[in-house]
Order: sequence, then structure tokens, then C-alpha cells
Amino acid sequence: MRALLLPAVLFILILPLLSAADVRPHVLAVQPVQEQLLEGDVLDLGIVGPGQKIELEISRNSNVFDFRNVEEVWDRLTVEDASLPDFWRSEYSLRYEANPKAFVIVDSDAPDGEYTFSLRAERDYNTAARHPVSFLAKVRVSRDVLGLTVLSEFVRGGVEQPSEFRIKLVNKGSANDAFELEVVSGLPNDWKFRKQVFVPHNDERIVLYEVVAREQVDAQVEFKATSLSSTTIYATDSGGLQTRSSILQDMKSVGNGVILFPNIEQAVYYLMGFVANNFM
Repeated sequence: MRALLLPAVLFILILPLLSAADVRPHVLAVQPVQEQLLEGDVLDLGIVGPGQKIELEISRNSNVFDFRNVEEVWDRLTVEDASLPDFWRSEYSLRYEANPKAFVIVDSDAPDGEYTFSLRAERDYNTAARHPVSFLAKVRVSRDVLGLTVLSEFVRGGVEQPSEFRIKLVNKGSANDAFELEVVSGLPNDWKFRKQVFVPHNDERIVLYEVVAREQVDAQVEFKATSLSSTTIYATDSGGLQTRSSILQDMKSVGNGVILFPNIEQAVYYLMGFVANNFM
């Protein structure tokens, strides 16, 4: 009886190891794209602009389980620097984060085109049974990663009152970035200011840009947004502005807010703007 029991026990103990041996470890990319990768696969990161920083994030799950049926996890994601194009560089996040991350900074003068580099997901104390997984990343460099649209095609306002433009910024690339929005023509210099806006990768933001005219004006206002990563990444669009000095127009403009809100009269200003914009 014991002679039959011993092989059965050994089979039960060895079975998880045999099944695990047939499972290949994988890497699950989380950001900026989601994809499951095996050894030697190619991850398409989409497009990025020169000078931008690509943030790569993977899940800690490896699809490899030990004899206790506990899944082993990735401890870090590394970039093989020797594989990077000239003048590109890499950075690494803190170890043992919720998900391993690595960063690649594109050369600020990189010509448009397709580039590849190598990455490796690793566990601490790698052995034959805990080997890393290497894969390639493919990225296309382009200056056309930013879109700007002035949603307020024509804005009317009062003199010395804020006239508000609504502007949409679209980040078409796979890298998070910050952009500086400014007026480049159509207004005197002392009416202009610059506004910085952060836009995540493959996302958009609506920005409010207020112009306070010191006098009556009819102008075509040109806006420009420029990436803080590279001045070669920019987009422009324009909208019309007309300001007039009149009691009715001043009341309507108050609906956008005034430069200083006296505490006592704040409710009165709001009521004036509401009535002027909705009933006059």
C-alpha cells in the first residue's frame, strides 16, 4: 500500500511544477498603451514629439506561479541604453512601486521617423526559472502631436471687462506634456499673458483665456500653443474680438467676472450679468 501511495504523493507535488513549466512569462504593458507581450515581441508606442518624455508602465503580474501557486511579480522595468538612438536617454522610477516604470527622453533635435529600442522586465535574484523578459518598443517621432482650436470664433465684450475665449488643446502623442498658450498677434503687448496647461497623452483640455481690452477694438486674435519639451512642437488658431463701451455691453461682460470683486457688490454684479446675458 505504501509503495502505491508514495508515487501518488510525488505526482501531486510535481504536477504544479509541470504545468507551470508550460506557461511562458508575459509582460502586460499599462501605459501609454495596453498590450500583453512575450519574449521578443514589439510594443507599438504610437507617436511622440522631439524632446518629450515617454513614460512606460507595466503590471507587476508575470503569469508565472511558484509551487505554492503564488504568482511571481516583476520588480523593475529597465531600458537597454545601448539600444537607444543617439542622444536619447533613459530614467528609472523608484524600485518596488505599485507598477514598475521606465522613462525615455527623445532627443530634442530628433528628425521625424521611426525608432526602436529594447526594454527588459526583471525580477530580483534572476535564475534559470526566474529569467527576465526582453521586448522591443517602436515609436514614431513627429512634430505634429499638438492640436489647437479656438472654440469661440467671435467674442464680444466691454471695455475694461474680461472677454473670454474657449480654446481646445489636443495632445495627439503618447507622451504627457505641458504647453504654453499665448497671444502672438492682434492685441497690444500689455493685454497679453502666457498660460501653461498640462495635457496627458492622447487627451485634450479646454482652456479659458481672458482678454481685458483697455479700449474699443475690432481684432483677429491669433493664439499659439508651444510644447515646453521642444519649441518645434506648436499649433496656432485665431478668433475674432470686438469690444465696445456701453452700459448693456458692460453688464453682459460682468457675467464673465470683473477684475476685482468687492465683497458687498459681488451678488449685484452677478445678477446684472445674468439678466443682461439672458433677457436683453
